[in-house]
Amino acid sequence: PPSATVARPPLRLVPPPPLADDLPLPPLLTALAAQIEKLEGAADPQPARDLLLPGRRVSAAERREGLQRFLTLARAARSPAALHKALTRAFDFYRAEFPEQPGVLITAYYEPVLTGSPVKTARLSQPLYREPPDLVTVDLARFAERLAGERPVRGRVVAGRLVPYFTREEIDQRGVLPSSLALAYVDPVDAYLLHTEGSGVIRLPGGRELHLLFANHNGHPHVRLKPFLPSAVSGEGLPPMEEHMRKLAPGERQRLFNHNPRYVFFKPGEKDAANTTLGLAALAGRTIATDSDCFPKGGLAFLSGQKPVFAAAAPGERPRVARFTALSRFVLDQDTGGAILGPRVD
Repeated sequence: PPSATVARPPLRLVPPPPLADDLPLPPLLTALAAQIEKLEGAADPQPARDLLLPGRRVSAAERREGLQRFLTLARAARSPAALHKALTRAFDFYRAEFPEQPGVLITAYYEPVLTGSPVKTARLSQPLYREPPDLVTVDLARFAERLAGERPVRGRVVAGRLVPYFTREEIDQRGVLPSSLALAYVDPVDAYLLHTEGSGVIRLPGGRELHLLFANHNGHPHVRLKPFLPSAVSGEGLPPMEEHMRKLAPGERQRLFNHNPRYVFFKPGEKDAANTTLGLAALAGRTIATDSDCFPKGGLAFLSGQKPVFAAAAPGERPRVARFTALSRFVLDQDTGGAILGPRVD
């Protein structure tokens, strides 16, 4: 029977799709080998969870064997057609199908490069905070086996009791955190976008770059701002939303941001450092983030959908989407995120 330690993705056995890959294969195989090695020594219960498929349960060890088999076949294949034939013989294919949405929303992560300052200025006024020392993260599985697989609880201890941690409003509007926790100061809209992406690069005066990675969050749910925006700017595209945010008065903009109580904390890191939930560096175009309640980390998937093709842009001009074309590639499920829920792949 299903238990709290078993993922329940809505997967259905289907015939193999065309496995044409639109990216070079060697970087994928190198990353997959590193992923297998990482999973072999994983003590984290997340990738160690069983995967529940229709009529069968797949253990973490079996999934690692599957990854190794894929790697062996891919290295031996002399052509894409040969690889396709070998994979369709060796593997079953399951498609993710969510009843609440006819398809899966595909979004894209990018690494923002932001202008910053080590001190607060009139324009660069929003601090990016390191993880506060009073933020407590509780692994519920240590208290009851039935809670294994549940998301950790975050809070702070007040008078011997664990209470919810400060919200975005309390941190940014009421200033409850000390300035000594600030890693750098950036534009307020840039800061909010960095919270959404989870990592980025801050360019400081003198040409120095500060690479910030996700460290933790305050434990509150991520709330999308779309319902609080005018209909003309509430689509999925980021540029209209960003432009709207920048036109708002500071107080009005902060009240908009406060609708999302989740707050992200950062840590300095090296470029290309391990920045995924699995503890590996993201591979451009190959690493995906999915809902960890649906998919244990460490899986291999084949992703098909649409990707934008951008028109040529003049220097300083925002790129414009000219058309969409097919996206088709193998991907590595290495990451997750507070906004990555249900039928969504980032």
